[in-house]
Amino acid sequence: MSKTKTGPVSIDHDFLRSVDGLTDLQGQEYINHRGLLALGHLHGLTEVSVSLLSFDPESGHAIVSATATGERGTFTDIADASPSNVGPRTKNATPRMSSTRAINRCLRLFLGVGATTAEEIGPEPSTVTRPASRAPTSAPAAAAPAAPSANGEGLCPHCGSDLWDNREQRRKGGKRPAWKCRNTSCDGGKPYNGQPSPWIQWDGLPIPGEQPSAEAAGQAYKKPRSYRDDPNPFVAPQAAAKPPIESYDDPDVPF
Repeated sequence: MSKTKTGPVSIDHDFLRSVDGLTDLQGQEYINHRGLLALGHLHGLTEVSVSLLSFDPESGHAIVSATATGERGTFTDIADASPSNVGPRTKNATPRMSSTRAINRCLRLFLGVGATTAEEIGPEPSTVTRPASRAPTSAPAAAAPAAPSANGEGLCPHCGSDLWDNREQRRKGGKRPAWKCRNTSCDGGKPYNGQPSPWIQWDGLPIPGEQPSAEAAGQAYKKPRSYRDDPNPFVAPQAAAKPPIESYDDPDVPF
């Protein structure tokens, strides 16, 4: 490892947010792969090279070495990935995930960033244990709507877990869904590349698991023309509430 410049670079969080370079995990923001690359180019990064050191097809364990070169010098580091330390949507892509992690680690050395990046953190533990399904012995009673969790957010209508509340980010132009299940084992969303994905809701209202008030029920939801338009979701109360739209937008996958 050689060095031509010393000292960590200054971290501009507003800049990182402008390039979608931060990822929210369990209520805390972590710099991600996209943010590190943007910072690297700002500070003289000229080349990144990677080398696959080992890969076991049977276990899926991969180890990759990465080198960052630029005005601040040349820095090398390694990283690994296996199905046990990545999310369910990347367990079949461990060489690529280990490459992403290795690049992150050498860029952290290049920039002097000591904080762990989002891609280096393993999957979140499951917070919900689902009982085994069984045939009903009688006609099921109408299910009562789930109540909002203690932190004021809604509950996943598919598995009952707490949700990520991205409504404020969405009002500011963010492209993430307004609601997303925190449980990484949830399979209530549309499958992506043959893999399950958590339940999401693009619209901020209605709050998942919350019974709408009579006043809200009489108002029709109108999606803004773009993410940056006025976020006021209501128009004259005539039509029925627009159902949630499911799609896939997972910031945890960097490729």
